Amino acid sequence: MATTAPHYADGEWSSGPELLPSSWQDGDEVTAQLEQLGYELFTTIGGDVPTGTSITVYTRTETPRFFIEISGDQGRSEHVYAAQTHDALELLARYAPIAQAAAISSMAGNTENLDDLLRAMNGR
Repeated sequence: MATTAPHYADGEWSSGPELLPSSWQDGDEVTAQLEQLGYELFTTIGGDVPTGTSITVYTRTETPRFFIEISGDQGRSEHVYAAQTHDALELLARYAPIAQAAAISSMAGNTENLDDLLRAMNGR
């Protein structure tokens, strides 16, 4: 496991310390390890849709305040750290459409859900 990880602060990417233990592997359940670091679940985007594509955000009081995990539909995940709230919101604005598009694609591909999708899109 790498000893550095991507960190985002004030619009700039840098390489910063990896806070997860060196025994952590991509795809491992991270919730318990994040709790030990003081992180709590903040929100999940796309997690309830069967696409498997999701973004999970954890927060804590110290910097980096946010841990953002992006999970793909093949069971792999990547993560980044965001220093402050505005940094996390900027990253979510960039990457949330990926999870949303995957959810819409999954629903549109399932004819049972297509009518519900069209009604939701048309506000009915």
